[in-house]
Amino acid sequence: MRHPFSRPRQAALRRALRAGALLLPFVLLAACDDPKPTQQQGFASEARALSEERLRARAKGPGASFRAVQVYPQASSGAVAVCGQMNLTGATEEAFIPFVSVVTPAAEAGATPQIEQFLAASTVEATRTYIEMLDRCRENGGPSPGGRPGAQPLPPVPGSFPSHTPAPPTPLAPQSTPPSASAPPAPGPAAATPAEGSALARQNANLRASPLGGGEVLRVVPRGTGLTIFGRAPGGWYQVGTGQPEGWVHGSMLQVQ
Repeated sequence: MRHPFSRPRQAALRRALRAGALLLPFVLLAACDDPKPTQQQGFASEARALSEERLRARAKGPGASFRAVQVYPQASSGAVAVCGQMNLTGATEEAFIPFVSVVTPAAEAGATPQIEQFLAASTVEATRTYIEMLDRCRENGGPSPGGRPGAQPLPPVPGSFPSHTPAPPTPLAPQSTPPSASAPPAPGPAAATPAEGSALARQNANLRASPLGGGEVLRVVPRGTGLTIFGRAPGGWYQVGTGQPEGWVHGSMLQVQ
């Protein structure tokens, strides 16, 4: 019986079968080369789920939601930082606030990973959360291995702001006599003393009630009048009179003898 394929076609078929047999192991290998999650990727997913679970405990309603959540491996201890934003109520008018969760693997099998969480739900927490975001939300963030300082030193952040209550104002003591609305009295003249000397009026001079330019004018002393000096006051004023102290004249108006 004649073979359905000619000899040249039979030879080509055998070559094709041999080539297919050689490629088959590589095809099978490629089919089995599906990406498998690494241990680090698995812990990152666990850390994110744990972080969101803890945050939901602080939510103000069942509709709390998250956005822009990223997981960053830290520089040491196998820890990861989960960074993102959270809506505490799920309402559209509610703002999303940032959070940072630092999750460290458990030291023993079966134990719960350690988590340190920061949520900007108040003024103090917002400051600490911002600092942690700068230091943690990046590849190899946080403190470096070996106790060396991290890339960015963290300033101390108070746990709460001290409260300050101002002291009540001290009440004013009651006055027995209401203060006068008039101008304050001029300083009194220096105490009269026995005659200290004499003087002549250089020109007509105002004799005033007090040793000030604005003092009341008692009378005008004519030029050439002889006067007795009874006292002196700052500013060049002289207390004068004919037989007893009568008033004050400025020294520029007198010729002191």
